[in-house]
Amino acid sequence: MNRGIYSTALGMRSLQRGLDVTTNNLANTSTNGFKRDGLIFQDVLKQRMYADSGTGPSVGELGAGADTVDEYTVFEMGDIKTTGNTFDMAISSTEGLFAVETPSGTRYTRDGAFGLDSNRRLVNKDGYPVLDKDGNEIDIPVGDVTIENGGVIRMKDQTVATVGVWKPDAGIRLSKVGESLFEASGQMTAMDESPIVASSLEGSNVNAVEAMLEMIRIGRLFELSQKNIQSQDDLLQKLISSLNE
Repeated sequence: MNRGIYSTALGMRSLQRGLDVTTNNLANTSTNGFKRDGLIFQDVLKQRMYADSGTGPSVGELGAGADTVDEYTVFEMGDIKTTGNTFDMAISSTEGLFAVETPSGTRYTRDGAFGLDSNRRLVNKDGYPVLDKDGNEIDIPVGDVTIENGGVIRMKDQTVATVGVWKPDAGIRLSKVGESLFEASGQMTAMDESPIVASSLEGSNVNAVEAMLEMIRIGRLFELSQKNIQSQDDLLQKLISSLNE
C-alpha cells in the first residue's frame, strides 16, 4: 500500500463529505428555522513507529490521514422577521424547539410556520399536529383567535392552549431526520418561560456568502489532492523503472 496515496485519498473522501454538508447548508438558506451543520475531523489509523525495524525504541506515531468522525448542528439564532400571520411563531432563544406528532412519534422543529387543518388542529406545513406544553394536540374552536408572545392562544378572554417549547435534558442528542425535524435520543422537557414570538418566523442561520466561499475552498483542496496523488503515482512509476534498469 502506498501510504501517501492512501492518506490523500482518505482526505479527499472527507472533503467530499464536507462538500455535501456545505451544499446542503447553502440549499437551505431560505428554509425557516434551518440550523447549519458542520463536521469534526480526526487523524485516523494511527500507528506507533519503532526504530531498528520495529525492535528499537518508539520514535512517534504516524497517521493515515484525516477522516470525518462526527457531524453536528449549530443552534445559533437565525434572523426573526415579523410576518403578520396569526399562526406563525418564532423562538427567540438558541434553546427550545416546537414539538409535533408524526406517524413515527414525536419530533421537534424550529420551523414555526403553522396553520389549521380541516379539523381545526394547529399543524405544521406537513400536516403534523403541534403539541402544547403538556404534550397534547391543539384544537382551536371556530371564532376570532389571537396568539400572544409566549405562545398563548386566546379566544376573547379565554385561554385555548399554550404552544409548548421543549428543550433536551442533559446528555440528550438531537438528530436531523428530514423535513426540518429533529429526533431526540431521550427525554425533552417543556420550558417554563416560553420564548415564542407571535406572528413571526425565524430564518435560517446559514450565511450564504460564507457557505459559497467554503465550497470554493473545498473545491480547490480537492483539486490539489488529485494533483498530489498524480505526482505520487508518477514518482512511484519512476522508482519502479529505476529498479528494473
